[in-house]
Amino acid sequence: GALRRSPLAGLVRALVMNRAHGAGFVGAFEVGKSYGTGADGHPVEPRAIGVLLAGAWPACGAMREGPAVEFGDLKGVVQNLLSGLAIAESRVRFRPTAASEVSFVHPGKAAIVEIDGTPVGVLGALHPEAMQVFDLAGEVWISELDFTAIAHYVPRRFDLTAPPRFPAVARDIAVIVDEAFLADDILEEIQKVSDPRIESARLFDCYRGVPIPPGQKSLAYAIAYRASDRTL
Repeated sequence: GALRRSPLAGLVRALVMNRAHGAGFVGAFEVGKSYGTGADGHPVEPRAIGVLLAGAWPACGAMREGPAVEFGDLKGVVQNLLSGLAIAESRVRFRPTAASEVSFVHPGKAAIVEIDGTPVGVLGALHPEAMQVFDLAGEVWISELDFTAIAHYVPRRFDLTAPPRFPAVARDIAVIVDEAFLADDILEEIQKVSDPRIESARLFDCYRGVPIPPGQKSLAYAIAYRASDRTL
């Protein structure tokens, strides 16, 4: 029911059609209306951004097939969208969804997108019941963002940065944590360092299995360092 009131419904139908034509990867988005009820009980039609990713990424180089699309890919799309709107990464938080908080996503594979603590959207795996209705296999990753709410946080003016003159230096770190530990917590700690040489930090792998002990996971981060006045 909730899916029909979202731009995501059209994207899922497009996925079904593309799968029927043999597509191994489907990535799509739509800006449209979302239909719901306001706090006063009257119908509301806020503008929403729907995003869908499914299948495996196209192969490149000597690869026979690309890696399967996963949660981190969709999260990266959402992060890039907000970053492109000049919303600082430190203001954005991805909070795990509570049970039945959003009906059309998998309760254990989804997150609420928050800006300054205010929910502005959701991302995660399409709910198993919807997968069954549309006769879909694998995992389908979807996101719906409230464009009107997000626009409230977009600065009216912002500065553009000139292309860097010196190359960046990349370093990877891996951290073993308990299963319930949130990957964003480490990113927040990196941001708190406030070192101008830290250009970016991103999670690129989450591994479970030997030799990681049961109940724990290994989180791998890529950190880029760059100085504006010299090469590192």
